[in-house]
Amino acid sequence: MKVPQSISLALAEPALPAVLPAPEPRIDLLVNNAQAREVFLAIVADTPYSMLMHPDVSGTLSVTLRSVTVPQALDAIRDVYGYDYKIQGRRITVYAPSLQTRIFTVNYPNSPRLGTSDLRVSGSGSLSSSSSSSTNSGSTTNSSNSSASNQTQHGEGSSVSTSSKTDLWAELAAAVRGLVGTGPGRSVITSPQAGIMAVRAMPEELRQVESFLNAAQIAVERQVMLEAKIVEVELRDGYQSGIDWSALKNGGDATAAMGVLSGNGSSNTLVRGVQSNLPGFAAGTLALADGVALPTAGAGLFGLAFASSGFQAVLGFLETRGDVQVLSSPRIATLNNQKAVLKVGSEESFINGYDAGTVGTANTTGTVSTPKFERFFSGISLDVTPQIDDGNNITLHVHPSVTNVTTKNLTYSNSDGTSATIPTASSSVNESDTMVRIQDGNIVAIGA
Repeated sequence: MKVPQSISLALAEPALPAVLPAPEPRIDLLVNNAQAREVFLAIVADTPYSMLMHPDVSGTLSVTLRSVTVPQALDAIRDVYGYDYKIQGRRITVYAPSLQTRIFTVNYPNSPRLGTSDLRVSGSGSLSSSSSSSTNSGSTTNSSNSSASNQTQHGEGSSVSTSSKTDLWAELAAAVRGLVGTGPGRSVITSPQAGIMAVRAMPEELRQVESFLNAAQIAVERQVMLEAKIVEVELRDGYQSGIDWSALKNGGDATAAMGVLSGNGSSNTLVRGVQSNLPGFAAGTLALADGVALPTAGAGLFGLAFASSGFQAVLGFLETRGDVQVLSSPRIATLNNQKAVLKVGSEESFINGYDAGTVGTANTTGTVSTPKFERFFSGISLDVTPQIDDGNNITLHVHPSVTNVTTKNLTYSNSDGTSATIPTASSSVNESDTMVRIQDGNIVAIGA
């Protein structure tokens, strides 16, 4: 006959209680100008710890500590007087304040990276040719001299240029050298190939280096998975004038903003959000509330930013206004502050000029002109650079681009009255470049 398990458990002897470790002994330590060696011996008296001291341990200590454990007492003395120690089991070794060498492990590849992202909008005006130029963040200023010139070039209406350079090992080495200083005997040696850093400094400085490297390791190991949808919408007849984004309200779950950045710090304006919880900013604002600077030069841009907890609502809304075509649904994973680039499409060669031929003479044979080719990309590209903070908030630089290059015949007149036709490249580009700040799991839609 089989006894039910519930009855067996009820009749079983109760399990023995878990043996809890003995609590750390607590001591009171009150000394004034006492010899350091005698103080350390007094700390472990009547405790299960053993004490070893380096021969160079000397000096006097003045300490008032009440109801502290042995490790707490040693920590307090180390923070004030610099006596370092090491606990191995029940054995404590105390060292005199002196230069020490520690080896730290840094898990990061030795691969410096350099990335750039540019967006330019050509203006209709023209500028005189210039001999020098200077570049500022987000704008370009051309300085022209007084030399006579009839050459003209199209002015740049607006431009955004973003660059990023990542060389973590060089940055860490420079930062650690700043922490330990350049005093006698101090040194920092890095081996990116082995993933280690050797630092020789005082114990207090080594503890600061350890805290810094731990914080840096946590920051660079943050990773984000970005899922994007690049869509193209052909509006129906009733919506050719545009989309009323205020109709996208979804119970307060979505926020959106659209407007114009004039490119002038004295007249920047932005239409306030269609939801009351997304404020705009007043004219003349130079930066957003989160510190993102607005452009200071250029002819202005128009754009839309939309945030929601689900992207399907956006697609469903757009489908009621026109024909929606999903061009690409890329998914990119990248580390903190690392640029990720996705490129889907094809490259074709187009004629962009000719090398002039030569005219034949009685003694030489003429040569025909030969075309010069340049490769143009058609397709979808997306580059993103995230910055992730402790609260899983993400500041994201996004640069999507949809390019379609076709052949267009160009006809021109020659000086002899004849005309010629050559095939050239005609490019259609939908492109945006912006920075947004969102929380983990949210969706942002950007369009122009």
